[in-house]
Amino acid sequence: MKGGAYLRLTASVIFVAFGLWLGAGIFLEAEEKQSTVTAEAVSISDEKSLAGIIVREEKPLYAEGDVFILPDEGQWLSGGDAVAVSRDAAKSYFDYLSATEKRCGADTVHEAICAVSLSKNREKQRLAAERGAELLFGEEEEENEHIPLPRALVPTDCAGRFSRFCDGFEGLGTHDDFSSAGGKIPETCIGKIVYGDCWFFVADADSEITEKLCVGMSVTLDGYPAEVEEFFGGKIIFRLRRGLEAHLTDREKTLTLVFSSYEGISVPCSAVFGEDGNTYIRILHAGEAEKLPVELIYSDGEHCLVQGDGLIPGAQLLLP
Repeated sequence: MKGGAYLRLTASVIFVAFGLWLGAGIFLEAEEKQSTVTAEAVSISDEKSLAGIIVREEKPLYAEGDVFILPDEGQWLSGGDAVAVSRDAAKSYFDYLSATEKRCGADTVHEAICAVSLSKNREKQRLAAERGAELLFGEEEEENEHIPLPRALVPTDCAGRFSRFCDGFEGLGTHDDFSSAGGKIPETCIGKIVYGDCWFFVADADSEITEKLCVGMSVTLDGYPAEVEEFFGGKIIFRLRRGLEAHLTDREKTLTLVFSSYEGISVPCSAVFGEDGNTYIRILHAGEAEKLPVELIYSDGEHCLVQGDGLIPGAQLLLP
């Protein structure tokens, strides 16, 4: 009896120990799953929407009567390039090109004029504009020379991008009042040339802007690098050197102003701790907890943006 009781007691102890071990394993596994989070790479921006006025260096173009507009919207033109030609002259010119088989493969009046006037003999364009429309064609040149161009061409006097959009505010500067000036478009206006190597954005300077920005500071407007040019009359003026071709037809516009942006690994602030004057997090590496030094980039009180050697997206962060 004593031997049997001993065996039963031993079996009971082993069973209880096994149950405790199994229970502890299940508890630790559950705890481990609940106390880890996956690290993610994120980008955080301090930004706001800003309504304002776009100001460009631009010059209206004028032509009398019914004309063909030659360049496409946004097309770059050199000084002296033809912008328009009268429809009567264009039709006669097309007939001339057809008769002499010099249409450059074009099937329409507009295509033929563009094929010849925008790519060949700019000096003849200037001469045509100076002499007016007395003669339809230039003098016939030797064979294989340039095809003569029609008279009555409207040339540009400077290089830039062409746009048909005009609102009567062309010529106004960053200090002008757009609410009370301009706005009248002459009937003879056929478009404009936008020149220069930069453009400007003028907006109200509220308290947030005056607190965060200063003259010469670099920011981003709708993804384009910009510089704070000046504060004037309650306004802030930004100078931009890229993106002009995308805003040839805009005047009033709302752009996204990015004061600053940060990139790093997003972690809960509770996972970040300090020790000996340094900042750390704990990650799960090969099943073991590992302390990793990091640099704190940004915090909103709930999430922190950190960077550190060995910290990559997908890492398992241990929470306290």
